[in-house]
Amino acid sequence: KYQYKRVSKLYPLYITTTIIYIAKDILWGKINLIQVIDYWPVFFFCGQINGFPNTSGIWYVCSLIWIGMIISAFIFFWNKKSVVVVFPILIFLTFSYMYTYYGNLSLNAYPMIANWFSVGNVKAICGMSVGVEAYYFVQYYKTYDGQNNISNVIYICIESIAIVGIIYCLIVGGLCKRNFLIYPCT
Repeated sequence: KYQYKRVSKLYPLYITTTIIYIAKDILWGKINLIQVIDYWPVFFFCGQINGFPNTSGIWYVCSLIWIGMIISAFIFFWNKKSVVVVFPILIFLTFSYMYTYYGNLSLNAYPMIANWFSVGNVKAICGMSVGVEAYYFVQYYKTYDGQNNISNVIYICIESIAIVGIIYCLIVGGLCKRNFLIYPCT
């Protein structure tokens, strides 16, 4: 039900955007009408991931849909194990891989890992796992917090540090290993 709602919300905008990009590319002569049939993967949220064609940068929406389904399955079937073990390990492995091999977060549909897996999927796995962990950390903290004045000061301090970290990542020019600071700040 959750996945159905998610897909039904995104699908109309996703398809509309893709059709606009295809029409633009036809008008500008980048593709012809015969090549439009090559874009069938778009209708299955596969546009520009893992080597499938697409004319726009819609690949990250596709990546987030598919990785989100996998992450949701872990939460649904193995909630506690996933939050305590699986997602922290995924964060460590994906973060380490991106940091070591690419040195920045500008990972897209290309390059491909083993000639078939978009490296942007690794970025999606890491980002979504960080989001899930942050959500469950806040839920855990709310359960054991008495909402006293000290905890409000802690919330404000943590939030301020996170906002400064995100702003720093956004204003620093160029692609470098500093942009990985955005993950702990989210």
